[in-house]
Amino acid sequence: MTFHTPKGVRLRHYRIVSWLGRIGFIAKGIVYAVMGGLCIATAQHLKGDITGTESPMGAFIFLGLFSMGTPILIIMFIGVLFYSIWRFWEGFSGQSYDALQTPFGNFFRARISPIVSGIVYIVYLVYIGQLLHETREERIQNAKGSTGCFPSCWASSDQWVYRMAVGVFGCAFLIAFITQAQNGFSNRWHVDLKLNEISRVERYILYISGHLGFLARAGVFMFVAVFMFESLQHPTMVSERDAFSDAINQVISVHGGFIGLWFLGVGLILFGAFAVLNAYYKYFPTPPPSRNYVYDLHNE
Repeated sequence: MTFHTPKGVRLRHYRIVSWLGRIGFIAKGIVYAVMGGLCIATAQHLKGDITGTESPMGAFIFLGLFSMGTPILIIMFIGVLFYSIWRFWEGFSGQSYDALQTPFGNFFRARISPIVSGIVYIVYLVYIGQLLHETREERIQNAKGSTGCFPSCWASSDQWVYRMAVGVFGCAFLIAFITQAQNGFSNRWHVDLKLNEISRVERYILYISGHLGFLARAGVFMFVAVFMFESLQHPTMVSERDAFSDAINQVISVHGGFIGLWFLGVGLILFGAFAVLNAYYKYFPTPPPSRNYVYDLHNE
């Protein structure tokens, strides 16, 4: 098999790929639900000394602060690992290539998107691994400090490659915002769900949690993109926590921003619920939207 010739997931691997995806989606849902709850906690000023955790990394820190934090982080590590493997497996195999789509559309949707997503979750894996090497007390101290100076130190660097990288990240999050907003306002993701096999109530639950959840996720990516570009314009900005939480906390600084942050948190909780529901209602492995495969589905 070559990267340029999609072969799809082999039939003999369907079961393992399906379970990787299902367990991975549950972990993904937990991350976003916790992140949404932390946004609401910030809006309500409920977090005390621990601030700037409104991000996936912050969600892992929060989970690690429980008395059973280490076992929880180990479970999350396994779930996130399964999700990244599932994304890589479908991306490199070209599982959802559609015979009715353009080559560019197929490459972006069925190759680039899952592979980039897999890379992002590998970064989360590394971060969870770092937390697992720390004691609960060390995690508490880290929760009160910054995880790094990115993107401000890169934006203020004398080397153009670092400044360009910040711009690239900003463009990447802008693209992510557009794609998530499209999901929020369109029904293109409906074909990935078993909507014809469920009741009307179940469908409406998926519609509401999915559309509102995607819009909330789009809002997060928009805030991060804006934060990246602002750091280039004002390179002296200081990072309080990480790029995600710093970007989201921009909302609280404007008049009535706590209301926006509260709604953002609710939307992220809905997205988390939607992701967990995907473990049951989504087709695995992911089929082409039109169900017209570019490869022989029964070819072993």
